[in-house]
Amino acid sequence: MTDRCAVEFGLGCVAMAMRAKLGVLGCGEAMDLIKSATALVPGDESAALAVAEFAKRCQLDQSTAGAALHDFILGWRGGCIHHVSNHFAWQERADLA
Repeated sequence: MTDRCAVEFGLGCVAMAMRAKLGVLGCGEAMDLIKSATALVPGDESAALAVAEFAKRCQLDQSTAGAALHDFILGWRGGCIHHVSNHFAWQERADLA
């Protein structure tokens, strides 16, 4: 697995978590995330467990499931996704706020 695969998986999780928080996740989308984890981060037990739990929780409450997945992914692998999402210079520009 490469760092690119980890970033692709992590950003996919963030997008899925946001959709779940809004309650707009379609049927089967959570299962697609399980397939993504298997393909992009094989052998990562924490990722596999998190997406399986996400899929299970989505059946009951998408918003809570999305919040839990979002929290997981921001701390996953020492916060590598948090770092990626915070390094763009435009985010610090006052004229865009």
